[in-house]
Amino acid sequence: MIIKVVSLKQAIDRRKYIFKKFSNLRLIYDFVDAIEPSTCSEEILSNFNSSQFKNLYGRSPTLAEIGASLSHHLARKKFLEESDQKTLLVLEDDAKIMCTKDELFSIVKVFEQSKFDILILGFSKCDDEFEKHINTINPILPMYKAMRKISIGPRYLHTTSGTVGYLVNRRSSKKMSNISKISVLSDDWGYFSKLDLKIAYTNPMIIRENFTELSSQANHNNFSQVPFKDSRNWISLLVFLRKHFYGLYRKILLYFIFILYKK
Repeated sequence: MIIKVVSLKQAIDRRKYIFKKFSNLRLIYDFVDAIEPSTCSEEILSNFNSSQFKNLYGRSPTLAEIGASLSHHLARKKFLEESDQKTLLVLEDDAKIMCTKDELFSIVKVFEQSKFDILILGFSKCDDEFEKHINTINPILPMYKAMRKISIGPRYLHTTSGTVGYLVNRRSSKKMSNISKISVLSDDWGYFSKLDLKIAYTNPMIIRENFTELSSQANHNNFSQVPFKDSRNWISLLVFLRKHFYGLYRKILLYFIFILYKK
């Protein structure tokens, strides 16, 4: 496995943070200097198609979105050019690794033996409460186990959940890198799934954005997303029942799609 950390070259504090965390885990990694659209060359910017982005999303991209898409594209390209390893772990420089080294390598081994092309290891702007909420309304169908405690499988829906940490194999890296003009959000997993790439997730998440210690560099709020709440008990009860009903319904659909039909 190759590990690449996407980070702005001038983000010294974040690089020190990653160095400390990876030293503790005794993991070898490389930094990929993130692309900053406000200072990079026109030649680099020409690799991003803003018109196509607008056609896809109905709005113009922000500079942060352009930089993120180009930076993750660069990380995957470097992986294909520099190594014959099977798997690439891409992390952002605010990633918080919430597992042991043995657990991480066990997950990588399961991923390499599975039929999946991409494995999302966690979401941005997520805490324990929001992870529980997401796993209820957008459930994971456990198809594999790592260390008998970490489930791996597909979700009902692919959402824009951030790129704080994910695994890709050579097949998915090639397909994602062959896009001649980058025009999608770096975390548009729904789009990438339409490239005939099979995407899975871990439960529990093993990577999260460390938004409590590190400030955002993309003008994002430094707190977790939160599920809907209401002070009226009867509305809270209805929301609770609706959420769990939809979650159960979606998990049954997942079972039919991936188990009975062996997708």
